[in-house]
Amino acid sequence: MGTEIPGRTRRNVLRALGIAGAAGLAGCSSGDGDGGDETTAGPGDTDESTTADEEPDSALVQNNEYVTAQATGASSMYLPGISDQNTTDRLSLILDGAYAINGDREIFGLWFEETTMPDPSTVEITLRDNLQFADEYGQMTADDWKFHIEEIHQSDWAGSTAASDWAGIDVTVQDELNFTLSLPEPNGDFIYGPPLWGAFIFPRGLTEKFMRSQEEKEEIASNSDEYASADEVPDGNLEDFQQADEVQNLTWTGNLGPYSLDEWERSSTFTATKNDDYYAAELAGEGNDFGEAWVDAPHFDSYTYRTISEQATRVNALTEGELTSINVPTGRFQSLKEGDAVDTYQVPQPFLGIMAYNQRSNGWEGLEIKEVRQALSMAIDKEAIANQILRGLAETAVTFQPRWSSWYSEETVTPFGVGDSYDKEQARTMLEENLPSGYEYSGEKLLNPEGNQVTLQHVYSTGNETTATTAEFIGQELAGVGIKVEFTALQFNQMLKNYVANSYTGDGEPEYSGGPYNAGPPDQTASAKPWDLMTGIAFNTYPFTPTSLEAFWTKTASTNYYGYTPEIDMAGLFEDLKTTVDTAERKEIVNEILGQLSEDQPVNFLTMSDDLFGYSVPVDPEPTEEYLANWDYQIEQYAALSDDS
Repeated sequence: MGTEIPGRTRRNVLRALGIAGAAGLAGCSSGDGDGGDETTAGPGDTDESTTADEEPDSALVQNNEYVTAQATGASSMYLPGISDQNTTDRLSLILDGAYAINGDREIFGLWFEETTMPDPSTVEITLRDNLQFADEYGQMTADDWKFHIEEIHQSDWAGSTAASDWAGIDVTVQDELNFTLSLPEPNGDFIYGPPLWGAFIFPRGLTEKFMRSQEEKEEIASNSDEYASADEVPDGNLEDFQQADEVQNLTWTGNLGPYSLDEWERSSTFTATKNDDYYAAELAGEGNDFGEAWVDAPHFDSYTYRTISEQATRVNALTEGELTSINVPTGRFQSLKEGDAVDTYQVPQPFLGIMAYNQRSNGWEGLEIKEVRQALSMAIDKEAIANQILRGLAETAVTFQPRWSSWYSEETVTPFGVGDSYDKEQARTMLEENLPSGYEYSGEKLLNPEGNQVTLQHVYSTGNETTATTAEFIGQELAGVGIKVEFTALQFNQMLKNYVANSYTGDGEPEYSGGPYNAGPPDQTASAKPWDLMTGIAFNTYPFTPTSLEAFWTKTASTNYYGYTPEIDMAGLFEDLKTTVDTAERKEIVNEILGQLSEDQPVNFLTMSDDLFGYSVPVDPEPTEEYLANWDYQIEQYAALSDDS
């Protein structure tokens, strides 16, 4: 889901909801930032001619503080359970993660000094030797990584949202700083996508505090009606682990990131201050791994995220010089661009706005039928969304790749809702012909077998105007084919908890489980609250790593919260993709996948928007309008403080 704050590295968004950081709904983010919707920007008071020799006008520059804002705040700092981008953004101030990737698809080692793949099934990793957790836990070692992967991601008790990403991967420790990953099957894309890009871990000693010995498990079983034997008792105490003070207050992080947590007011602010022990200091300077730009990094004394739910309030905060930067709302971008008070940037990004169709047991039964989903998509004018609601700052989508991706082919996709494929009359005919017995039209209304108008529950996230406007427009469009839409608007975190997450409702054990967002077969699983349509989530299309799309579009995929069951062997296609090295053959496979997705319409692929950034104060280096341009946010500083300003 597709939020990125100006100056922040794109590596974080890859572990979704990374759906990026330590997130596990692989490659998702709240849609309230996609296309400039998350935050807003207005005129600032900064004089761009300010130099280091002049006293800067901005209090932010004077105090060397970076302050930004998002519509919703962070959730838990329990790494394995993070599933939203806003939490990941904050956590990434404190923890650098494994490595970053720049726009040229080059790896820049952070915690990892080297990351190589001698063959498509093997990853060899060397850790830097100056990485320190808090004193109690000592140096980061290969054993810490092995323990975290095996006891957190590959266990049943720790609630890892990245469990499916790590399934079947063997970890071998070579020595204190070196370890090897053996993949269960070849995947030459592995290091360019989840789970390693920007990965975080706990120190082994911290996790061990919450694990149970065999004796403890036996005692719990003997005093409980819930467990028949010690083997059924979870290996760890998840609730205590999640709520532990040192986990939530990030006191264990040592020198592993540019900042240290100073204050976290859960509903309002997250403030981090410069980490004087930052490991990068030893690696900076001419001729060293990190180069001269990293000397004295990070260059801000503090970095703050404010939670401001109302878009207009965020605009005012930037206008008053209280914020350094925010995502610009689409409705303000052109006027700000034409003015001279705020620096604006339009940056390509890989997140695709969708409308999900709930194909699980608590969604409308019609959504389980491909032709019905096609009809609904055909009835919604995507060009109106892109050109009117998003002010021409987005392009329509028909499948799960941007048109600028090297994997996209116009020839293999089936469009719905664009050009001639936007057709309400045809959509109505398709509904009449494909809905189950008992559904019929009475005048302009589509009636269900009980004789009532079909009414769909549309859930969307709050915090921005364009998401709400898009949801309302979709309701109007579907009214044109006789369907009534009722709306539920709520904060993104609550949408994840009550509508995206689902649980098993069948008997015995589920046939499979892809994690908390895909707890089993669609007809035997349901979210806490029923829904039919959902907007406000954007998916990472992974234009560098098409094998990463597997996390969304197979029956057992970890991000398949909508309950999609492909009509073809989608999992088999991804297996072929992983084992194929010829570029032409790989593209042929990807085209088949993308073509099938466009036909199946598991979700309505709506729009690809650019990130729209606004700065009230000039920064150095100046952002560039290229994908992954700001991967090295740690070296960003105010231009007024630069030597060459």
